[in-house]
This record gives sequence, C-alpha cells and structure tokens, in this order.
Amino acid sequence: MSKDIPWERLTVKDTFGPLELPYVERYFTCEMEELNSIHTEASPWGGPVYPAMYMGTLLGLRLIGSRYDSHATVPARLFQKNINPADINKKLFLSGQLVDKYIRRGLEYAAIESLMSDEDGLEIRRTVDYFLLSLERRTDTQEMKGLLDISRIKDLKIAREIAPQTRIAYQRALDEFPFLPDSSHKDDYARSKGYEAALLSGYVLCGYLSDYFENFFGPSWLTHGEIELAFIKAVHQKQRITIRASVAERKKQKNGTRAVLNFRIEQSDGTVNVKGWAKGIMSV
Repeated sequence: MSKDIPWERLTVKDTFGPLELPYVERYFTCEMEELNSIHTEASPWGGPVYPAMYMGTLLGLRLIGSRYDSHATVPARLFQKNINPADINKKLFLSGQLVDKYIRRGLEYAAIESLMSDEDGLEIRRTVDYFLLSLERRTDTQEMKGLLDISRIKDLKIAREIAPQTRIAYQRALDEFPFLPDSSHKDDYARSKGYEAALLSGYVLCGYLSDYFENFFGPSWLTHGEIELAFIKAVHQKQRITIRASVAERKKQKNGTRAVLNFRIEQSDGTVNVKGWAKGIMSV
C-alpha cells in the first residue's frame, strides 16, 4: 500500500493541470550521445523539435505528482498518439484526468490520460500512463478490477524483422542523484522487492524507442505515430539491451504505406523487458 498516494481517495474523472512542462536535458537526450538532427538543428517544420516521446512515462506521474508525492511510483504501461511536433522554443503544457484505478496481486495501480499542448494551444500528443503507486503490496485485498479493457500485447513475430538496435542501457541519475530510500531507483530498496538492482527509468527506454521509430518511419512519426507498450521485466544500469521489431501489417495510403510493427526490448539471453506495438507511415 502506498504511503504517499491514498488509493482510496483517487477518484476516476479527477482532473489535473494544466502544468507547464520544463525543458530537462536528461529527458531530452535520454543519455544518448547523438540525436536525430531534427532535434538539434533544422526540421521539416523549421527549427528543432522535441523527440516524439519526450518525458515518456513521466507525464501521468507529473500530473499526479502535482497533488501527491509520486517519488515511489513505477510505470507499468503506456499508450501514446502523436499529433504534432513540439517546437523546443515554445512552452509546453499538460493537463489530464484519472481514467482508471485497480489492484492486481496486491499492488495499487492508476491510469491518467493526458494532453500535451504548446503555448499556442497546438495539440502535441495524447497519452495514457498506467503506473504502480508504489512497490508496497496491500495485505487486505489482492484484486480489484479496473474500468478499462487492458488487452494483452501480442508477442513479436520474427518473420519480417527489421534491423535491430543494440546499446548499453545507462541513466546518469542512477549514479549521481540522491533518490529517497524507498525509491525503485535505489539498489537496496529494489533488491528488497526482489529486483537485481535499481530500476532504470522508463523515460530512458522510451527515449531509445523514440529514436528507433523516428529513424524507421522518418519525421512523419511525430505527426502520425502511435505506440503502446508494457513493461515486463526491469532494465538495470549498464545492461546490454536490444530493440527488435517486426512488420505485422502494411497498408498503402495516399500519403505512403501505413505499417504496424510489433517490438520488444530484450536482454542478450532473450529475456523480454518491454514489448508493444508501434504504428506509422512509411514514405516508401
């Protein structure tokens, strides 16, 4: 049971925001040495724009954190629909509402749907963040169903695989930031909950995925892209991980070929950490 967010007091349809979102360098780069040039130089829309999944997994946590202490939360699942690119020279704002809450295996979950817009009111993206309120389990109840139909994400089909991407997962904050003792980003606390070490933040993994799908689909992913993912097993500092994706569907349209990809992030031994699907328009 969360000590900081009272699950019983959370009410579906509660609204949050609007909040101004800051520019944070570590969220922007996700510790990657090189970014697509549309984020640092010119883009098809003029100047540089934010990565499509900037602050991925953090938006719902920002909103609930405006009312409660959210330091112990852990992302579980995410859905995102891209609408427009976000100009890095314009302020970003976020608003949303609680759309679900449930208990699974004694753990408390909540889901927040949010809309990111810029200072001109231009809609940037819509997101639903599912997250654990903490890693502390309730002993008074085990299950309580939510309102949303959370369907199982299909496993990757290897037959039409596209080029994978391998990297060493790294989050500078795990080495430098003084997280609170009951944070999943602290080694001792994470180990007490059965993990090998501190958990790498979800926004870092979303940064890797954003870069991967932007490179595959091109700039159109910032205006027509969609993604849904589930966190299956924690990623830890300096683990070797690989993003693998396979084309599940193709459909020709006037503006290109719309493709659906199944993907996963896996370790070198094949253990799956994250799996999901992504949609976008291919120019060829």
